[in-house]
Amino acid sequence: MTEKLLEYIAGNRESSQTLFSEHGDPTFQKRVMELAQHHILKSIEGSNQTRFNSEYLSLYIVNGSIHVVHHWLKNGLKESPKEIAEMLAMLAMIAINGLSTSK
Repeated sequence: MTEKLLEYIAGNRESSQTLFSEHGDPTFQKRVMELAQHHILKSIEGSNQTRFNSEYLSLYIVNGSIHVVHHWLKNGLKESPKEIAEMLAMLAMIAINGLSTSK
């Protein structure tokens, strides 16, 4: 799913850059954040993988991911959508697994 979304963003680079920029539509940005957070919450809530509140963890992952995508757009899409999707998945797992082992 993430890779398909990144392919769409890459294929619509100029529009995506505008929408994700500080001058973009805040309603759009908020909606993207809410959808991403909902998706992540569904995947981590029932797992008891972390002692931290899953809402905070999902916000952390979503905000970081959006900033990575914004950076990727801003710097010319040097990596493929697949590479970015894999990186985002790995970073999310590191956050989840790292927090579950820290007591």
